[in-house]
Amino acid sequence: MMYCPDLPDWWEIFSDWLNRWQTLAAGILAISGGLAVVCQTTQAKKEGDARLAREHRAQKAILPLILSDIVLACRASLRDHIVFNLPQNSAERLFEFSKSATDNGLTQLVHEICKRIQVRLARQTEMMDIGSEIYIEFAEIVALCERLLLYCNDEKAAPYEVGWDAVINALQIVGLRRNTHPEVFARWQQSKDAHDVCWRPKND
Repeated sequence: MMYCPDLPDWWEIFSDWLNRWQTLAAGILAISGGLAVVCQTTQAKKEGDARLAREHRAQKAILPLILSDIVLACRASLRDHIVFNLPQNSAERLFEFSKSATDNGLTQLVHEICKRIQVRLARQTEMMDIGSEIYIEFAEIVALCERLLLYCNDEKAAPYEVGWDAVINALQIVGLRRNTHPEVFARWQQSKDAHDVCWRPKND
């Protein structure tokens, strides 16, 4: 009679191997799961960035119209001493544009324009007795808007600093001159002496 040795228990062999290598196996599974999460997160970020870029381009396309409305309203108040008649939703639409901006300096510039518009709207009654300070306020809003318009033409037009010469230009374009409105230009000089620029973004 032929002798046949007992065959090995393959399940016991596999279990023994698995017990010995379960830490390694768990580590491999964890790494695989982590890589999957990273890939999903990266893809989601790319899609989010692409969507934000599309929104920004769409908002940027209508930005010149919004800024032009604001500038025209400011110039009308400067020239004709009328109430600041800002087109409906201009400030809100401008703020919406800032939500899609990824550049911190650009966002600060938009917020600064919105803030100054809100201050000016809250002080409407002062237009009945316009003074040199109010002239400067309107001229500064115009200068800020025109600085933002540069971005529409060239996204690399940074930094977003606004100098005092831009304020002078805003005053002169509506017919104000040093010899006709010396008090306005004196107020401008005081502001210039107090601050080296009209506005610049803060470094966070």
